[in-house]
Amino acid sequence: MSESFRNRRAELARLISHLNSGQSTLLTGEARAGKTALLRRLADPAVRAEYLPDPASLPVTYLNCQALPHDLSAETFWQAVFAALARQPDLSPKLRPPVTGLLKSGDYDSFALEDCFVGLAQAGCRLALLLDHVDHLLKYPPKTAQALLSNLRGLSSRTGGLVLILAARRRLADLNEQTAFLNPRGSPYFNTYIELRLEPWAGAKTCAVAHAA
Repeated sequence: MSESFRNRRAELARLISHLNSGQSTLLTGEARAGKTALLRRLADPAVRAEYLPDPASLPVTYLNCQALPHDLSAETFWQAVFAALARQPDLSPKLRPPVTGLLKSGDYDSFALEDCFVGLAQAGCRLALLLDHVDHLLKYPPKTAQALLSNLRGLSSRTGGLVLILAARRRLADLNEQTAFLNPRGSPYFNTYIELRLEPWAGAKTCAVAHAA
């Protein structure tokens, strides 16, 4: 482990604590602050085994939003999430049937997704979805961005079977302001997240800022 990453062990522990409790988090910081490195450490099974009492109940899927296709839809997004989850060799046997069942059905509407995540919660499990460069989603057409952000907020806050860690350069308040036009009469899309700010590597400490709904 590099010296720079050793300086992030406290942040790593905090993020794992948030995952374990079901608290979705927005990880923010400038370019090269270490956001991607932290997400990739969280996706490492050996790291989760070190920190979690039952890592099999908290499977992790990492997606880089910059690598998503230009013609992305909410359906193809969730297909990518569950396909990545199904490829994990250490996926718990009790999770494989609902995951593969959803992939085979090809049904990714809000009701099917909610049923799946509620089922995970009832089985004592929770999917941890790590989305890198999440602000890239705002480059998609408004209808696509609205569907994705609405899905993420609703499924993570209602079902108990999904927890999110999003990484972005923009601050939480900025993201809420810049996405307000997508849902002018509703609650801000990021009002259920805690912001964890990464300061530059050089001996800086992390500022954690909790934003109330």
